[in-house]
Amino acid sequence: VRSDVELVADHLGTGRLHEAARLVARGFGSALSDHPSREFADWMDGYRTATDRALREAAARAWDQARPLPDWPRARDAAEAAHLLAPDDEPILRMVIEARGATGSLQGAEAAFAMYCDRLSGGRRPHARTVELVERVRSLQATLEEADQESALPLVGRQESLAALRRTIHRVRDGRFEIAVIRGEAGMGKSRLLQELAPEARLAGVRPLYARAVEPEQRIPLNTLLDALGEADAVRHTQALGEPWRTLVAAFLPADAAVDRLEAVPPIQEGSVSRRLLDAFTILLGSVAAEQPILLCIDDLQWVDDTSLAVFRFAQRRWGDGRIGIVGTIRPSDVPGRDAPSGALTDFLSATTSAVDLAELDESSARRLIHAAAGRTLDPELADRIEALGGRNPFYLIELTRDHLAGRLANPRVPSETVT
Repeated sequence: VRSDVELVADHLGTGRLHEAARLVARGFGSALSDHPSREFADWMDGYRTATDRALREAAARAWDQARPLPDWPRARDAAEAAHLLAPDDEPILRMVIEARGATGSLQGAEAAFAMYCDRLSGGRRPHARTVELVERVRSLQATLEEADQESALPLVGRQESLAALRRTIHRVRDGRFEIAVIRGEAGMGKSRLLQELAPEARLAGVRPLYARAVEPEQRIPLNTLLDALGEADAVRHTQALGEPWRTLVAAFLPADAAVDRLEAVPPIQEGSVSRRLLDAFTILLGSVAAEQPILLCIDDLQWVDDTSLAVFRFAQRRWGDGRIGIVGTIRPSDVPGRDAPSGALTDFLSATTSAVDLAELDESSARRLIHAAAGRTLDPELADRIEALGGRNPFYLIELTRDHLAGRLANPRVPSETVT
């Protein structure tokens, strides 16, 4: 006879903590109407207590190990297990809300919060930290709605890189001015990794602001900075600035921005950016960050205009601390392709506080990505050929798999070694 005692032991041994918690919460031997002996009843009570304690400790360990990575599916399993055993423990409730939000279960996070509030009595209210976390999770809705087809696939082989960038987010939240760079050639997943930071930042209480630099616009002064600040209600912050900063900033805002321009500002000349202009935009960044820590996510740093780069470095040099992070992607091979060597870019990269280098995936991660892109497990020989043809480049592996399934790609009828 296979008993629930044996099932719980199996679930604990294989790390399926939520399943184990379901059995523990239901109660061991709950179908027994009568115990065969007093000794058996005592043993059951002792076993329940010991198993409950072991499961709580296992859930706490799993959470502490999985959350920093971040391995959100595993972290959620641990949080759900702990929540089943202690539904009225508010710190555990916050674990569940955060894990459900990070795995896309926004309604589940709201439901857990609502059920907890319903159980409160005597005029008690949720802790401010819990309410703040729920607001962060609600803000994830816009991020999830913007997710494209690529981000629907699991992020494989980049957990260590994401963990490093997550530490950057936490340092920003704690008051540091951080500059992090994601380096890698085309198709290595730099943009996807940058996208993954948005929900991570929101859950940490940091506001992500996104901009993508493009080569034809790299000579437009402040182009990248203004694109990023457009999401932060730059007009409202500009209106609140004193003079002459308000006029200086307003001169560069879009034409439809409702900010009075009191005087004309001379155009920016290459190689000659005024100190007053740098001061003005540093003060503007400070105003935005004072409201909430911000993370500027910039795709393709190699095409950022020199004036934006100058503002970033000017601000960093003058702030001892300042709740701002800049995380940018860059293709090293494209840096020499700029029309002229950029001292601003060189200076900016020299101030990097952390860097992540993306290389090709390992064999295991490449296979997982191929099967995920296919939506099913492919024949090993077919997967071998796609992997050989794609060279373990994430973008190539995804596109080759989809093209093959759509009938647009016939894999070469030659050995994988030859293809490689």
